Amino acid sequence: GEMWISSYLVPIYQAGEFIGVLGMDISLDTMIDEIKDIKIYKTGYVSLLDEDGRVLYHPDLPQGTVPDMVMGPADAELLQTQANNGDRLIKYTLNGKEREMSFTTLSNGMKLVVVAPSSELHAESTQLIKGIIGVAILLIALYTVGMMLAVGKITQPLKDLTEASRRLADADYDVELDYKGNDEVGILTESFSRMRDQIKSYIEDLNRRIYTDGLT
Repeated sequence: GEMWISSYLVPIYQAGEFIGVLGMDISLDTMIDEIKDIKIYKTGYVSLLDEDGRVLYHPDLPQGTVPDMVMGPADAELLQTQANNGDRLIKYTLNGKEREMSFTTLSNGMKLVVVAPSSELHAESTQLIKGIIGVAILLIALYTVGMMLAVGKITQPLKDLTEASRRLADADYDVELDYKGNDEVGILTESFSRMRDQIKSYIEDLNRRIYTDGLT
C-alpha cells in the first residue's frame, strides 16, 4: 500500500530572512507515465533509476533492483558514480539478449536510461555491409564475365589463325580470315592473309607454267 513519492522543496526568504519552505510531492507513477510508452527502435525502452542506480521503473525488472544484478561491476559502478555514459555505450546481457545502454542524470538526481537490443542498433550497418558485399559479388561476377569475353575476343582470332595454318599446310589456299582488328593479332592476321595470297598466286602461276610452257 506504499506509494513512491518524489518531493521537491525550496526554501523561502523575505528580506534575507528564512520564513519557510515551499514543497511539492510528485507521485513516481506520474513520472513513469511520461516515459513508459517511449520505444527505442522496435523493442528498446526507457527506464528510470534513483541517484544510487537502483531501479525505479523498468519494463522487465522490479523496483529496487541494483545494477550489479544486471551488468558487470565496472559498468555498474559507472552507472552509479558518473553523470552520464560519455561516448561509450554500456553493453550487457539480459534475458539472453545483448543490449546497449546510454544514460544521463536529471536535475533531480535521477538517472534516465535508454536501452536497445544490440541487433536493432546495428541493423542498419549490418544491412549496409550486406549490401556492399552483394554489390562486390555482382561487380566480381561482371568483371569475370567481362574478362571471359575479352579473353575470348583475343583467343578466337588466334584459334582461327591456328586452323588456317593447318589448312594451309594441307594445301587449302581458300581459307578465309575475317578478323580486322588494329591490334597485334589484327596485324598478324593481315600478314598471314598476304602470305596465303602470295603462296596461292605462286602455286597458280606454277600450275599455269606446267600446263602451258612448251619446254616443260
